[in-house]
Amino acid sequence: MVTTTSYLLLAAALFIIGVVGVLVRRNILVSLMALGLMANATALVFAAFSRWYPDGEVLALLVLAASTAGLGLGVAMGVYLFRHRRTLDMDELGQLRW
Repeated sequence: MVTTTSYLLLAAALFIIGVVGVLVRRNILVSLMALGLMANATALVFAAFSRWYPDGEVLALLVLAASTAGLGLGVAMGVYLFRHRRTLDMDELGQLRW
């Protein structure tokens, strides 16, 4: 049987990988994928605690739905920026003056 501690350690590892991905990578789409990984780690924590609190599963689904909507908007903005600027590098997009 897998304990709650194992789920929490896995969620912490996923969250740390996501933070490193956001801080290190300069590509917008890779940063969005790292943000999605962080949201999934948060949902895993809620699902792990649903053993004691039955609302955890509902909160996990809510986190997944909200992160999916946010990532969809982020990808749409990334496509828009790529069409107009021909790059997804955050350093080159530092000054978004049209």
